[in-house]
Amino acid sequence: MAKLLEYVLQKTISAIGVLLLCVFVFCIFLTTLLRYVFDAGFVKLNDIVGYSFSALVLVSILVAFFKNKHVKVDFMSSMRAIFEGWFARIFSALPFFVIAFLALPAVSFSWQLLEGSQEPDGLGGYFLIKTLLPMIFCLIALFLWFGEKDKQE
Repeated sequence: MAKLLEYVLQKTISAIGVLLLCVFVFCIFLTTLLRYVFDAGFVKLNDIVGYSFSALVLVSILVAFFKNKHVKVDFMSSMRAIFEGWFARIFSALPFFVIAFLALPAVSFSWQLLEGSQEPDGLGGYFLIKTLLPMIFCLIALFLWFGEKDKQE
């Protein structure tokens, strides 16, 4: 069941990443076309570019973890026996839970304000992008926690 959930999560996150990339590229193309061909600008389109890029960066981190393409720094190779089992899972997942926990006050405040773009005629919904930060880091922590557990069994 855990493998099926991991597979579905991987495919869903990858599809979201592809969708965000397509939105990002299309909006940049459209912005460039509007600016240089029609001499016009559209603030909401610029906000979509910024929002999609922010979300794409965060989703890419998770995709890299799922595909095992992230950078690993093995600074504990000589102490591997000490850090096996439960302690290894706690030690590897804890920083991501801490980052997610520290981001919660900013995300909560953003939701209270229903924060939007800083531009006068900008797009709303910036609080949704800020919500991705703790979500992504919690998913990474859960992936590390359960991924390590599956490897040991």
